[in-house]
Amino acid sequence: MKLVASLGTFSSGLISELVQHPDRELMRFHCRVVAVNILVFTNCKKDVHLPLEFRSRQHQIDIPIAGFVLDDGSFPCCCWANAERASTLLKLHEELPKGAYKSNVWTLKGFKMDNTRYTIRYHLERILEKHDTITVKNFGSLFDSSCQDLVVSVSSDNTLSGSDENFLRYVVFNACFGPFWTIVASFMDSDAVGQLEKEKLLHMEMSTSSMQNIWAKEVRHTNAFTEARDVIQELLDRYSCHASP
Repeated sequence: MKLVASLGTFSSGLISELVQHPDRELMRFHCRVVAVNILVFTNCKKDVHLPLEFRSRQHQIDIPIAGFVLDDGSFPCCCWANAERASTLLKLHEELPKGAYKSNVWTLKGFKMDNTRYTIRYHLERILEKHDTITVKNFGSLFDSSCQDLVVSVSSDNTLSGSDENFLRYVVFNACFGPFWTIVASFMDSDAVGQLEKEKLLHMEMSTSSMQNIWAKEVRHTNAFTEARDVIQELLDRYSCHASP
């Protein structure tokens, strides 16, 4: 469902409040990524099941499903996202550290690099040119970023090089040591969780975790000024409601 309202129109809260009050359709909260449960990257330009207009977009990466463990200090949860929301949480738009491309650890020699090609997204697209689908599963800790046990698999017959696998691991760990995010999410009941497992996870021999599951609707960087303004506006709205005769 595409939201037409801005993030500021939803009430702020804690993840624990969303879990305790599942009847609240949407809530805005601030959190960070602690770990990644599963990631699926596909080359949308080669996916015949996607509409042609989607395959013709500038970026060739599609993320049909991604599971992130989030924590805001009140309660951890598993947040499911796809497409641009997952891309944002993975920080694919960010530039690689200068030492990475200067040492040619992940780049291809002989190519003239511009600012676009310094991004994480660009290098991921280069890997997807060789492997139509890439899956990253975490069989380690979901609560300690440094103890994740990541297993990378590809759908093609091509061998995944060691440098490409290291790069994919970097993408995950880079997401887990990032900023706080402002996320609008909805509570996932047992029916929603069951549908997610049936449509996206069972064929990969994966399932949802035992922690509470939520679905991300919108994601953005947390901006202190914007958040303070939204909180003040929310308090004013509540005061106006109580003050009305």
